[in-house]
Amino acid sequence: MKEKNNQLGGRRLMLGFDAGCMTCSGLAKRIEETVGDKLQVRNLHDPHMEHWREQALGENAPWAPTLVEVRSDMVKAWTGRRMGLILAGKLGLVATWRVMQILGETRARPTDTNVSGTVDAGLSRGQFLKGASGAVLAFGLFSGSALPAFADTKQKAVETGKQAERAILLMERHMRIESNGTLSLNEKGLKEDTQAGLGEDIDRSVFVALKQNLADTNAKLLEGKAPGQSSKAKAENLFPTVSSQTAERSLGSSKAGCRGINWVQYFWWGRRSWIDNCNTNKLVRRLIGGAGIFAVIACFPVGGAPAGMASALMGLGGYAIDNTNRGRGVYINYILRLVAVRVRPQ
Repeated sequence: MKEKNNQLGGRRLMLGFDAGCMTCSGLAKRIEETVGDKLQVRNLHDPHMEHWREQALGENAPWAPTLVEVRSDMVKAWTGRRMGLILAGKLGLVATWRVMQILGETRARPTDTNVSGTVDAGLSRGQFLKGASGAVLAFGLFSGSALPAFADTKQKAVETGKQAERAILLMERHMRIESNGTLSLNEKGLKEDTQAGLGEDIDRSVFVALKQNLADTNAKLLEGKAPGQSSKAKAENLFPTVSSQTAERSLGSSKAGCRGINWVQYFWWGRRSWIDNCNTNKLVRRLIGGAGIFAVIACFPVGGAPAGMASALMGLGGYAIDNTNRGRGVYINYILRLVAVRVRPQ
């Protein structure tokens, strides 16, 4: 493979993979067309890659797609879901997703495998894709659609958030707190509402994801581990979706001269995060400037931000958030299973 001097801020970034899945040159060319010279592709059997992996991960490094960062004074390496988060932080969400799409297309290419269905190097296609797929899952996939929930366009990202908010309100019309401290949903009542047209234009997958959120929350409630401002959140803290914080004047900005509040509130479907005007402007600047995922998370001083939420905001873009801000900052609904966000002005 032709040697390339890929530099990104004084470092070299390389993705190692098992060449038994496809020709190295073909994959390298496609990825180069997608992300330019920001990422170099190497065979896991490449002597340099073997050396770097051993240096960073040890002699028993997992045989899986590996992201390697080489600097003059150190070598770092990541695999699995962590690899996806790091790659998104360095290349950006959109570029990372496209790279993973290219890797994922190997599912439909069985020509490089032997009769047993394994890659020539001894690694099954499923095992090979486990690292890449795990990385993509870190940003959220609909289980049946093979598309990120925040979608491949900003317009669909906005639409998903709108649909989720409508679906939440519709479901809460038929929810209640049970005697055992969990939340129940009257499926019959919800079905009648949707048949009457109240759920028009809400994709079925949105309801599926929200119902899974509800099941996840109930499991945590029974274990006493429900998310919340305290470690012992109860159902009444997570339902219904009402935010008294927006009217609480004592929750001011942590910085003089910044209008709006910094706060976080948890619900059965996810979380709502408020950031004041200063942090909103900071978030906008970083998104427009192509900042990494950790720089985005740092814009949320109260409660931070999950990686999925930060990734969804990166997909939405800074201009959309800036257009929403009215000088008091914004609040953001993050729907867990959808990995979708909805941004509103404070």
